[in-house]
Amino acid sequence: MASTRRPQVRSQRSLEEILAAARALFGAGDAAAVTIDEVAVRAGRTKGSVYYHFASKDELFEAVFLAEHRTLVAAVEAAIADLEPEVALRAGLAAYLRALAADLVAAHITVVVAPAVLGWRRWRECDGGTFRLLIVTALTSARASGRLRPGREPEVLADLLVGAVTETAVAIAADDDPGRRAELAIEALDGMLDAVFVSGS
Repeated sequence: MASTRRPQVRSQRSLEEILAAARALFGAGDAAAVTIDEVAVRAGRTKGSVYYHFASKDELFEAVFLAEHRTLVAAVEAAIADLEPEVALRAGLAAYLRALAADLVAAHITVVVAPAVLGWRRWRECDGGTFRLLIVTALTSARASGRLRPGREPEVLADLLVGAVTETAVAIAADDDPGRRAELAIEALDGMLDAVFVSGS
């Protein structure tokens, strides 16, 4: 049994080291210039070891992107757990922007590099509409409880918010003071949402 598990453990360790090396390289600058050879050297592995796990650089990048995306989704979901829809929406957007500001490697990979490397369509497919779905769900729940202003459509509002937050995320990734940029954006988003929800308790 132990002898069966050892190769699996080594393979998993190899995969984790390759992903960590790729994350650092993709998140540092021009992803197009990153080579499999560089990833292998940084990971302390052979080029063949990288190709054992990934058929191409694009496949490797997609795995890195998905890992970063899952981490961001987890941060948002933790921030909105057990909150009322309106509060959850505000908290979720704030958590997302703060997470990006706190980890510029994740920001660079997910909102700057990913659309260029994967292409817009594949980037959206990999995302699976996760963030948009969270926004639509919060807005739909708010409408059902009478908290959404009349005439406001959750699907339309979600598109507007996703676009605004995506552009803000790109700006945060490029800002010299990402934390401040994130807080200013959160304050502005709260003001925008005040016009979406019914005022008062």
